[in-house]
Amino acid sequence: MVTIQNNHINRRLLVSRHDPVLLDDDIKSPLQIGNGDFVFTSDATGFQTLHTEHDAWMPLCTMAQWGWHSVPNARGGYYTIDDVVMEPFDFEGRKIHFALNVQEGNEEPYNWMRKNPHRMNLARIALKLDGGVISRDQIGGIHQQLHLYEGYIESRFTIDGVPCRVLSACDPKLDALAFKVESELLRGGRLTVDFEFPYGDHHKAGGLWDVPERHRTETLVHGENVVLVRRTLDRDGYYLKISSANSVRADIAEQAHRLRLMSEGVNTLEFAALFSPDAPCDGAELCADGIFDAAYDWWTAFWEKGAAVRLSKSKHPKALELERRIIISLYHLAIQSAGSMPPAETGLTCNSWYGKFHLEMHFWHAAYLPLWNHPELLERSVKWYHDILPTARWNASRNGFKGARWPKMVAPDGVDCPSFIATLLIWQQPHILYMIELLYHAYGEDRAFARREWNLIRETAEFMADLPVYNPQTGHYDITQPVIPSNEMFKPLETRNPAFELAYWKFGLGVAIQFAWRLGEPVPEKWSAVYEKIAPPPMRDGQYITHELFKPFRADFVSCDAGIIGMLPGEGIDQDVMRKQYLAWKNSPGSDFMIGWTFAWYAMTGTRLGLADEALGILLKDHGCNDYMANGGNPQIMPPFDGHPAPEGPPTLPIYLPGNGGLLLAVAMMAAGYKDSKPHPGFPDDGQWVIETDGLRPLPF
Repeated sequence: MVTIQNNHINRRLLVSRHDPVLLDDDIKSPLQIGNGDFVFTSDATGFQTLHTEHDAWMPLCTMAQWGWHSVPNARGGYYTIDDVVMEPFDFEGRKIHFALNVQEGNEEPYNWMRKNPHRMNLARIALKLDGGVISRDQIGGIHQQLHLYEGYIESRFTIDGVPCRVLSACDPKLDALAFKVESELLRGGRLTVDFEFPYGDHHKAGGLWDVPERHRTETLVHGENVVLVRRTLDRDGYYLKISSANSVRADIAEQAHRLRLMSEGVNTLEFAALFSPDAPCDGAELCADGIFDAAYDWWTAFWEKGAAVRLSKSKHPKALELERRIIISLYHLAIQSAGSMPPAETGLTCNSWYGKFHLEMHFWHAAYLPLWNHPELLERSVKWYHDILPTARWNASRNGFKGARWPKMVAPDGVDCPSFIATLLIWQQPHILYMIELLYHAYGEDRAFARREWNLIRETAEFMADLPVYNPQTGHYDITQPVIPSNEMFKPLETRNPAFELAYWKFGLGVAIQFAWRLGEPVPEKWSAVYEKIAPPPMRDGQYITHELFKPFRADFVSCDAGIIGMLPGEGIDQDVMRKQYLAWKNSPGSDFMIGWTFAWYAMTGTRLGLADEALGILLKDHGCNDYMANGGNPQIMPPFDGHPAPEGPPTLPIYLPGNGGLLLAVAMMAAGYKDSKPHPGFPDDGQWVIETDGLRPLPF
């Protein structure tokens, strides 16, 4: 039998046994430090020295949530969404418009808006020897460890046989890095640290290094212990302030966009580097020791406060691997996906979709946080929805809808990016209600929290009540054309009543109605009407189908709209039907067509259906999109499908954080359960599992 022991788990022992240790320069798994709004990706030297070797797989970037850049258009200006010609669609006797497809003669604004703004690489920070590039052949004796519990990287290696040691950490509140370098190569001035600055770019690496004339680097302060430079890229810019407690000499080549640090006759080099969108305030200088101390305090508190799951007493051959994935995912998501805005799918590692973030994935990045006792980290990005609420209202009202329509693919301004998918996707709409409900329960059903979020809840529900169309023939409210369902496989004019969206609409409106009751607010009649009469997920031939007009596009394709029960509680869903359908899907070729977060999606469904063996098997499935590298990254390489082999070479996405977040959400549900569930519903009672949890919350529905 499975044993649940709610003990106090020794966090230091649990976390530290999964410290990533690299004995080579692993281009698939570089180590990272960060704080949720800022990430630095390093190679085996603790810097970005071997960047050329890494570029093809996972570029070594320095990225911040605020670090965005737009390239001027051909006329030297900047397009807005008003410059993009919208495509008209018929909807209930009126025309609605979306930037869905490129219109003839409008290609430039359409494509410019997709690529701009893009997140940019702020700097490359690399070791140099005698002023030149250090090659991989010169590096030996590598032993690099990410100390997860303490929050720093220790890198030991040799350069041409001479030992080097580098410690690196990131400040938990400021976008600042600390480095301590030890080597005899420093004493003679042979070993230096170079900051090199690129022009912004929308591609994966986020920078162009061969157009020095298109950007500026200016030295504002050059003192004995401090250097301040200003970077200007078209209308965008930022500052870099470097501080050192010891005497460090800086050689600055503005035209070459380079800043070189070197030690003054000793074998150590310590400094702090602060990146900022605004000029840093005068006052106390940052120091490396202060950042290391702050990182230690923050990370030890993070692990001690957060929930823990220990699986080391289990006999299952994959138990320790699952425990490792849990720990390393908690770290990765804290540095990449727990910041002041929703994250991109590759976080702050490198650019995916130009660095823009996808709100339908925000749920998979971050919904786990309240269940793992870190609700405050989810609140960071929830605030962004309040910030862009006026834009979301405009997004709804421009097509005659009430409330706020949340976009799909956006930059910080919240303007929906032109896309043949993004503008008609809607399953991101209820996400904020789901996440606020999790926060409400994590905060002990706090009325003050509910009041603070009420405006967001109300505006979200207003759009959700206004979008469905009443069908007098069925007496139901339909979600009708144009719409693209969550699997993104169907054309918008050939999709009607998508199953998952119908179930999610009912769930989301139910949450909004509950919040109105909690706060003593009147429930609008339209909310209640749509909640009570929304069309049920469609069925045909005794099984649920993806949408009402669904036509199988392969003879062996088995539709399994798992999200209608699993992620959701499955109100009104026939579990016997869904169970048979789920098992049929699991044994079909279609079950190989999965990406990172869908392993959790299907595991949660299996859990609610009482199929613990299947749920666990899917969560741990051997699959190209379910691998977790030494650093915890979950790269995405398209799996074999329709007889086509997986492509060779670098993955489509070198790191995919919705996979990590989905894993943590599923584990919480499988180990701690959900409302009225039996204990540990996602783990089979086969004698192989001993599950110890401390502070893990069940899903409240």
